[in-house]
Amino acid sequence: MIPKVRLEGHQNMHQGIRPFRCERGCNDRNFHCQQLRLHHYRNTHDGERHECDVCCKTYRSLRSLNYHKKDVHSEKPFLCSKCPQAFSSNSRLRQHLKYHNREKNHPCLQCKYSFYSKADLKKHSKRHEQNSDGANT
Repeated sequence: MIPKVRLEGHQNMHQGIRPFRCERGCNDRNFHCQQLRLHHYRNTHDGERHECDVCCKTYRSLRSLNYHKKDVHSEKPFLCSKCPQAFSSNSRLRQHLKYHNREKNHPCLQCKYSFYSKADLKKHSKRHEQNSDGANT
């Protein structure tokens, strides 16, 4: 049986009720419970830093720290067949192989450029937004 508090939280989500406020520096935003947890995971407040316990590098968000630890310090069982690189996940290996295969499957809708990853396209698209003169980047 689901506890009453969780059921109410679930119902609030469907009704658009967001009773939780971030009290770490952005009090103007309201969240439902899961959103607030995710918000704290993805964002830092008032200069808080998260330090890697392996190499002492610091990151502004827990999300970035966890990405770093997985990417740099974890086991890398997925080996590239075309170069000596290894990866912590199959998805990272597949992304890497696109560079070898020159697969640019993510075209920019505003100019002639295509990109290897959605992340690269997103970065590029932000440049279009910043360039109000319409020049290609």
